[in-house]
Amino acid sequence: MNKSFKHGAMTFFLSLVLVAGLMGSSCLFTQAPAYKVETIEESSEYHIQYDWSYGGQRWRYEADIPITVYQHFADKERPSDYREYVYNEMDDDWLGYTASSFGEIADDKDWDDIDTINFVMKFVQYLPYESDENTTGDVEYMRYPVETMIDCGIGEGVKGVDCEDTVMLLVSILREMGYEVALLLYPEDEHMAAGVRISQMDIDNWNEGYTLTYYEMDSKIWAYGETTAPVGSLGDKPDEITSLPQIIELV
Repeated sequence: MNKSFKHGAMTFFLSLVLVAGLMGSSCLFTQAPAYKVETIEESSEYHIQYDWSYGGQRWRYEADIPITVYQHFADKERPSDYREYVYNEMDDDWLGYTASSFGEIADDKDWDDIDTINFVMKFVQYLPYESDENTTGDVEYMRYPVETMIDCGIGEGVKGVDCEDTVMLLVSILREMGYEVALLLYPEDEHMAAGVRISQMDIDNWNEGYTLTYYEMDSKIWAYGETTAPVGSLGDKPDEITSLPQIIELV
């Protein structure tokens, strides 16, 4: 699945493909996720190539993002309102086509909503993790989604992103796919997770083999979405997160 799309005078390239089935290959099954970002000098773009696993298969995501788009976000202020990291016209085309590509894969696989959300969660969870203090020298440095994709693999020194960055990326993609999302803030645990709206029927029919963690606010139900632990699926909260969250709905 290859797509090219434009924002003004800038052209993006996106590819999302199935690399291989893992069930018959122990080598592929044990292969670690691979993430790299290269600079394409002649086109002034960053090229992302990212392999990760889901559903017993290995997937590859490739995207060319103009350096000017990355620099636009790198130069922006770091607002305290988390919602401002989600609503930005400059990344609408890239996010839109990323989301539609995930949606087409889900349709082809005949996945239900839970499988589809878990597919996107695994995409985000396998991104290289590192604390802001180690990557930027700041105790807290929020990234816009485009920055998150590039900062995982570009430049010298320590690479990676933390939970706030991956949450912003996850909710941005899911929101583009038509899911209702929220931010779950755990100040006492110094953690952030994603909230994805589910129904009472989802709760009543839950049979995923683990206890579903969810929260209710204003008659809406939000399932917990971890973005930094590759073993977690929708509703699977790590035991070390013990407090109740502040919920910020992204409308």
